[in-house]
Amino acid sequence: MIIKILYYTATGTEIYSVARAYEALRAECPGLELVVRTADDVFDIRQEERLAELAKNARAVVILPHGGRKSLPGLSRVVSAAKDASIIHVQSLSGSNEDQALVAKYTRQGKILLGGLLNGNFFITIQPPRGHLEKLEELSPEDLNLHDPELSPTHHYLCFYRWLEEVFGAQAVIHVGKHGSLEWLPGKAVALSEECYPDLAIGTLPNIYPYIVNDPGEGTQAKRRSYCAIIDHMIPPQMAAGRYGELAEIAEKIAEWQVIRQENSEKTGPLDCLVRQEFTRVEVPHVSGG
Repeated sequence: MIIKILYYTATGTEIYSVARAYEALRAECPGLELVVRTADDVFDIRQEERLAELAKNARAVVILPHGGRKSLPGLSRVVSAAKDASIIHVQSLSGSNEDQALVAKYTRQGKILLGGLLNGNFFITIQPPRGHLEKLEELSPEDLNLHDPELSPTHHYLCFYRWLEEVFGAQAVIHVGKHGSLEWLPGKAVALSEECYPDLAIGTLPNIYPYIVNDPGEGTQAKRRSYCAIIDHMIPPQMAAGRYGELAEIAEKIAEWQVIRQENSEKTGPLDCLVRQEFTRVEVPHVSGG
């Protein structure tokens, strides 16, 4: 059985690594057939059509348009042609300037940055952003793509989990708080395979997940797709903090001052002094006159 893979890279810088990986895979799967194209091969509309035809007949399609859509004007056509492929992976759609900013933000001297605090045998960190890192500061919480079923994770994201397991040597990972993005990465809904991103990311790490008890639906998603052991916790009790002690006394005097001022501003003088004295006594900063 022949399994065709189309690999498009705008720059071609990783072709050597891809070729080595292909040779290793072919030793185990002789029917594997890899077709590689770069931006130099797709220079007119006719070549775009040929690339789309290759995508149509491929079992897997990998597209790395490092310079964004400009590096592959026929990107939409190629992706549409590959609709029957088992795997379609488009790595980045950002412009070249944004790509450079992204590289500068998350790498130093050719090494990927993973922020966190090392405390003995514990590495305390924040789960990396899932996508669109080049404009992360401009995104609202609703735009962070946590639930996007098609957005592939970045190299930085996958490297984070590989580093935890293979370099740091973590024996388990604890995801604290509902909820992260691991269980929402592309792949099958249940019975994940090694081709599904949650499986690729978590690897063999035991996953412990403290999870609030009032959302069993998303908790089930986490169990099915990130292989986690859920530790349910009750909803934390909440109440208005209010004021207390000396601050409550000051607040009461300010309320009296406001009432008197509304009735007759000339009578607030004695209370002004009293309020100022109280502010000074409890060291409340930035006292201004009425």
